[in-house]
Amino acid sequence: MRKIIIALVIVMLGLVMFSLKNFQRQQPEVTPLPENSSISIAWSKSFGMCGGYCFSTISIDKDKTSISRTSLRNDKNYPPVYKEYPTNQNFWKKLTALIDAEKIEKIPNRIGCPDCADGGAETVTVTINGVAKKIEYEYGFPPLDISEIAKAMKKEFELFSE
Repeated sequence: MRKIIIALVIVMLGLVMFSLKNFQRQQPEVTPLPENSSISIAWSKSFGMCGGYCFSTISIDKDKTSISRTSLRNDKNYPPVYKEYPTNQNFWKKLTALIDAEKIEKIPNRIGCPDCADGGAETVTVTINGVAKKIEYEYGFPPLDISEIAKAMKKEFELFSE
C-alpha cells in the first residue's frame, strides 16, 4: 500500500512539473520592434448601459498622453473631460517593449461578445507606422498576447484620470 501511495505522489509531482513547464512556454515572448517605428497605443473601456462616464480612453505616443471621458447621453452632470500630458519616457519604453506586432496581428479584431450582457468592453489599438490593429474584448478579459499592454494602459489611465 505504501509503495502505491509513493508511486501516486511521484506521478502527481510529475504532472505538476509538466503543467508548470507548459505554462511557462505559453507566456508571450516579444519580438522587438525596429527603433525607428512610429507607434501609438490606445486603451478604452465602454459600458453601453450606464450612468456617469460610460466611455473612457487613454492614447499614448512617444510625446503625448491624452485622456478622455464622456457620458452616454451628454449628461450635464458628467461633462466631457479631455486632458493631455507629456508622455513619461520610462513608461513609454516599458510599454513599447511589450509590443509584438506579429502576435498582435494574429489576434482577432473582436473576441467574445464585448458588452453584450452589460459587462462592458475594452479595446486596445496598436498603431505601428500608420497601420492600426484594434482588438475589442469583454471588459477585464484581454487576450494573453496583449494582457500586459492592457494592464499597463489601464493603470496609467487610472493614474491620470483622477
